[in-house]
Amino acid sequence: MMKFTKGDATSGLDPSSLAEAPKLVDSVARAMEGLAEEIQSLDQGHWKWVPRWIKVVATELELLKTKMLQIWFISAVADPQHGAPAQQARDATYSIEVIQDKIEYHRLQSNLVPRNKILNHLFKLLLALRCRWNRSNPNRIIREIKAVNEKARRLVPLLDKGQGQFCSPPPSSLGSVSDTRQTVVYGRDRERDEVVRMLIRSCGEATPEIMVSLVGDGGIGKTTLAQMVFNDESVRKHFDVRCWVSVSSVSNQMELATEILRSAQPSWVGSDENKMVDFQVLQSELRQFVASKICLIVLDDVCNSKDEILLGILTPLLSADSRSRILVTSRMVPHILGSSQVYTINPLDTDDCWSLLKEHAFPIDDENVHPDLQLIGKEIATKTNGSPLAAKLVGETRSKAHWRNILETGLQDGTVFSALLLSYKNLPGHLKRCFTYCSLFPEDYKFDPGHLSRLWIAEGFVHPQGRAEKRMEDIAREYFDQLLSRSFFQEINIGHKTYYLVHGLLHELAKSAVEEDCFRIDDGMNFDIPSTVRHLSVTMNSLPGLTNFSGLEKLRTLLIQPSLSSSSSCFQEDFAVNLKGILAKSKHLHVLDLSCYNSEELPNCINDLLHLRYLSIHGSIQRLPESIGRLWHLQTLRFTGECSLEKLPASIIMLVNLRHLIVETKYTAGLVGIGRLANLQGSLELHIEKREGHKLEELRNINGLRGLLKIKNLENVSSYEEACKAELNKKTHLNSLNLEWSFASRNNPPHADVEVLEGLKPHQDIKVLHIRRYCGTKAPSWLLSLQQVHSLHLINCRSLGILPPLGNLGSLRYLHMKELCVVDRIGHEFHGNGDVAFPSLSVLEFDDFPKLREWVGTEDKISFPCLERLIIVDCPELVRIPPFSATTREVTIERTCFMPYMRLVPFSSDSEKLQLDVCTTSGHFNGLLHKQHLKVVAALNITGVEQVVATEEIGSLVSLQRLQLRRCNFTDYNFSRFLQALPCLSSLEIIDLPNLTSLPALEIVGVSTMLTDLSVRNCQFLQSLSSLQFFDSLKYLVIERCPKVTATSFPLNFRSLSSLKVLRISHCSEPQSLPMCGLPSSLETLHITGCHPELSKQSRNMKGHYVEKLTIGNCT
Repeated sequence: MMKFTKGDATSGLDPSSLAEAPKLVDSVARAMEGLAEEIQSLDQGHWKWVPRWIKVVATELELLKTKMLQIWFISAVADPQHGAPAQQARDATYSIEVIQDKIEYHRLQSNLVPRNKILNHLFKLLLALRCRWNRSNPNRIIREIKAVNEKARRLVPLLDKGQGQFCSPPPSSLGSVSDTRQTVVYGRDRERDEVVRMLIRSCGEATPEIMVSLVGDGGIGKTTLAQMVFNDESVRKHFDVRCWVSVSSVSNQMELATEILRSAQPSWVGSDENKMVDFQVLQSELRQFVASKICLIVLDDVCNSKDEILLGILTPLLSADSRSRILVTSRMVPHILGSSQVYTINPLDTDDCWSLLKEHAFPIDDENVHPDLQLIGKEIATKTNGSPLAAKLVGETRSKAHWRNILETGLQDGTVFSALLLSYKNLPGHLKRCFTYCSLFPEDYKFDPGHLSRLWIAEGFVHPQGRAEKRMEDIAREYFDQLLSRSFFQEINIGHKTYYLVHGLLHELAKSAVEEDCFRIDDGMNFDIPSTVRHLSVTMNSLPGLTNFSGLEKLRTLLIQPSLSSSSSCFQEDFAVNLKGILAKSKHLHVLDLSCYNSEELPNCINDLLHLRYLSIHGSIQRLPESIGRLWHLQTLRFTGECSLEKLPASIIMLVNLRHLIVETKYTAGLVGIGRLANLQGSLELHIEKREGHKLEELRNINGLRGLLKIKNLENVSSYEEACKAELNKKTHLNSLNLEWSFASRNNPPHADVEVLEGLKPHQDIKVLHIRRYCGTKAPSWLLSLQQVHSLHLINCRSLGILPPLGNLGSLRYLHMKELCVVDRIGHEFHGNGDVAFPSLSVLEFDDFPKLREWVGTEDKISFPCLERLIIVDCPELVRIPPFSATTREVTIERTCFMPYMRLVPFSSDSEKLQLDVCTTSGHFNGLLHKQHLKVVAALNITGVEQVVATEEIGSLVSLQRLQLRRCNFTDYNFSRFLQALPCLSSLEIIDLPNLTSLPALEIVGVSTMLTDLSVRNCQFLQSLSSLQFFDSLKYLVIERCPKVTATSFPLNFRSLSSLKVLRISHCSEPQSLPMCGLPSSLETLHITGCHPELSKQSRNMKGHYVEKLTIGNCT
């Protein structure tokens, strides 16, 4: 990888920095004046020294202000070649910020003197905190300001001597693109199609290698091409599971195995973090997972140094189904993958480079405004060496001077590096700081814009700049989007997930540009940390070496990140001792990340970090000390992982600057006086009580919430007027609102709930609304004003007899109604008065309507034009519902009686398919669906049917491919008749059929040529599998928890099943051997789990092709 020199990353002075020069000192002075006024207003004897102190500080500040412009000038330039002056200037500005912090802390302290309704409670908290910044501190502040003045006095002559050598004006630019655009890829369609063909090549062709390697130079677009392939529609259909892992961000086998399992199975939890994990266990889990599924596993950014890591992972992956593939991206074919299929990615041609450069250089309809740039740009396209990254970065600058410079000098070394430097040098100063901060994170780190924005704010990188109406978070997101549009971040779309990476070359540039200020220590690195470092990232295993670092007292940032080779020892006492010693010296931290510190308690010294803005801790923490309430500058308190906290300390409400409390909302429910946290931006839960500090009015001033607001125990609100005190309509950015009464509310008169709900009107832009246990008889009048709501849940509203006209809600996509116990009829009014009823609704769910008998539709308007899923559960009296459109793809009917009038509009296209789920005591489909609909049912799940007969409607299921039968009362005879009516069946899953003793003879019923997948689970009386001999196309066979199945249950010619690929026998205690005639030669994977030990022993001794793909577990 290219190593950038310090001189390469020299930054020109950002003009905006000059305008900011005196502002910091002005801010300090204003803070001092405000502090003096507040303290004097208290009229307490022990504050009489304040005016004299303020006067001294003001004098020093005035002296400092005259020099601040020069100091800031040098600090903004920060050219490494000028060494000491630039660094001293930065030190001076850091010192001023520390002083401002301390003065602001004093102001906050005075402001928190108890003077409101919960005075006694607050007073007790202040006594408990025992703030250590006492009267002795003002003199210390004066000394610090004088020290900065002396630095300024020495620095100004240096600046005068330099006569502007420290910077040059930035080149004139025609502007930069700050909008974020959808990713456009040029010139890779042919490559995508070729790689897709390599991945899904038919097994009938020459046997392909399971691994495919995409190889090319840095910045050539390997990850982009892999992403195009990953999201290709034919790839989506071919593979059961697709997962993506960035290999460069892992450094051991366990980490890689864990990432693959998590990517493939989002719900996978893994082993207890506090225990040593056996890698063989993870290998076994990987092997079991991939064996029965067609998988695509993308290993992005692999290098030869990862060979040892890959070796242990490839063994279980190579036991995957022969149709599975592993797609690798790398700059060269890793040694261990030498036998893989290799696809070399060539540079883009000149036309594609120009198209890409133009896409990033000119907004829509803007290219003709700058014809001179267009001419230069076309010539530059020939000099990018076909690198997409270079084309994008050059395009983003849109600087005539620099484009001409490229034409004159070319891209140095014939590489992309000059383009990187050009793009970085032309970033505005505030974006430089934000981008280089990313060097604290490992390469291929998946950045979340919200998380990164909170860190930038805590570091002081984000300023309102005269736009007080904008939140700092919104400004920070603008910074992120500008960096994204300039290609400093790479957007990766994997399925429905989106995350952001910094390209490896840019990550190296960021590290080199600011290694004097930002530094990262990985496992095994030496500890040659520059003494000037302010922002430091270390791994857990590296922490002990930090104890002797002399610059701890200067640190602003300490990110302690997990060691990829760490064990449980990392959480033992020695780690805690090292951490405590380091934090005791790091008094000026703004950001502290302990999210990998798995412990029950925090070190007490954290409470002395009075400058702290951002604190991230592991969810294993069970207790926070009350003294954490003295961290009055704190903006973000974040818990990661599953939270084990007993409760939040009461002193949390003293953190008046807290903007993000990232923890389960249940922990905020018990806080007294949470209304003091008026700056909260995320989610919140409030349990209403009638005592002070727990009333609804606590929400009055918390108007910045942007997540979920849960309000429970609304029976404790007595009137419309009291409900209005929450001022929910002023929470303009709130996304979700839950309004909940407890069961005790049933004792309240219905009109009380009606008044309270009427007063809880949310802002009209609310997106999700839950109303639970409301006992009113009518819906609130404001409900239909919520034209942006897309998800509505009415739960346990037992007195609501008439449904409101919800069809008028134009944005509603999900409607869930449950336990509406008095609704007996749904009439025309439910559909509303518009021309189209429910124009956006895609999911409609009725659950537990015990009295509902009919639902009448409308014939004079279009209804449900976008409905995809219909769910009807526990509606025992329902006999009639209106027709639904052909868009409905999934229908679920559970514990609902025979509906003779249920109809769905016929399909107009045979290409559309429907999934039907039925859970009812009646097995008759007569009248259940329109006959034309039944013809296109592709998947059918039937649960709890007492008896199913081969009716005419079953015969209409001519397109059925996947059938699941669960807890159905079939006899062997009826089961055979049932399957006889399903000629296209390819997948059959049988679960808990208590009367089934043998599989049907499919040569009789006529489906043997189509069935490829058969799973039989928990059939307690199943004995005979002899008919398997007729399953000519069967590829996957699973027998699980069938206690009467033995080795003799299999057919004598079981070996003749020439298509069988996977055999899985699980938790069947009787078979002590494999089928007597042996296993099919086509078998690729054999799983034996939880069976007789003799079967396990015999399987281990088997010789054959499938031996390499054998899994045996828990056979005792």
